[in-house]
Amino acid sequence: MIGGGATTLHFARRLAAEFGEVEIEQASHTWQLGTIDEAVHFVTRESPMHVSVLGNVDGAKRDELVAAFEDVLRAHRDADGNVTYDAPYAVVTALRR
Repeated sequence: MIGGGATTLHFARRLAAEFGEVEIEQASHTWQLGTIDEAVHFVTRESPMHVSVLGNVDGAKRDELVAAFEDVLRAHRDADGNVTYDAPYAVVTALRR
């Protein structure tokens, strides 16, 4: 198993019952989304997951969610005013028994 930490161990144990050779590699991706307007455009028009979620709620809830995204994105502005943050992720491979 590659990686470490309680979360990695938890997922490895969950998979162990039905899978062998479980490998979990953890990493981090630095998102650099530009200005707030560019970041909101990305979330509302380009990111498939976010576009899908926003397309499945009514207008008022959509507006509420977009405002919440804007608040979070503003909290991640760097010294130049661009939205930049690190997002952890994991790549999991395993062989079904």
